[in-house]
Amino acid sequence: MAVFAYKLKNGKQMVREYFIPFSDYKAFYKEIAETKEYKENFHPLLRTKNTNKIKSVSFSVSGKSNSINITNPDKVQELIHVVKQSMMNETFDEMYSTKESWASIEFMDGKGQYVQTASWDKSYSEVEAWLKKEHLYERARLMPKDIEKTEVFKNSSHLKNDYRLQEDFTSLTKDEKAIKVKNNQQVETLLQHANLRDTGDYLVAFYYKDQVDTPQIYMLNENELPIELKEKLK
Repeated sequence: MAVFAYKLKNGKQMVREYFIPFSDYKAFYKEIAETKEYKENFHPLLRTKNTNKIKSVSFSVSGKSNSINITNPDKVQELIHVVKQSMMNETFDEMYSTKESWASIEFMDGKGQYVQTASWDKSYSEVEAWLKKEHLYERARLMPKDIEKTEVFKNSSHLKNDYRLQEDFTSLTKDEKAIKVKNNQQVETLLQHANLRDTGDYLVAFYYKDQVDTPQIYMLNENELPIELKEKLK
C-alpha cells in the first residue's frame, strides 16, 4: 500500500491510499523507499529525536533465554546511533528482505517501559561490528552452538511455509529426502540464509536447545544451500 498526499490549487490537501502491485512497480518504488523521509516513516526509531529517555537496550533472541541488557548510558547512546546508522544505510532490497532477523532490539526507559522496538536485521553490518567490538556478538544472536539439531529437507512436494507446516511438520515431511547437518560452519551458513518466504527449494529445521521439541522452520532457495549439502540431497 502507498499513500499519496496531493496539494491542490485551492490550498487544500487530499490524501489517497493505493494498493500497488509490488513487483510491477519495484523500480519506481525503490527510488522512494531509499530516501531519508521514507526511512524515517519506515523505522519509528529514526523519528525518535530525544533518545536520552532511553536508559537500556536489550536483545531478545528466539531460542536463547539469556538475552543481553545494556544499561551503561554511554554504550546505550552509542548503540542507538549505530542502529540508526544501519537503518539509514540499508538498501531497498534489504528493507524488504524476508530473511529472519537475528534478534529483536528493545529500547526501554528508566521504568522498564518500551520506548521503541526494532529488528536487528542481518544486513545491519554497523550493529554487528559494534557488538563484536563490545564482545557481545555471540550473546546477541543465535549461534550454531545454541542449536541441538539441524535438518535440511528437499522440498520436492512444494510445501508452503504456513500454519499447517508448523503444526504437522513431521507428517508432512516424512516423504521428503532429508539430511542432518552437524558441521558448525554449514549450520552457520543455514542460519545466515534462513528465510521466512512462503516457498523454497529446500526446508531447514532448527531444533533449539531451549525448545528442542518444536523446530523453527525456514525456506531456502537453490543458491542459498551449500553445494556439499545439495550433493547429499540429490
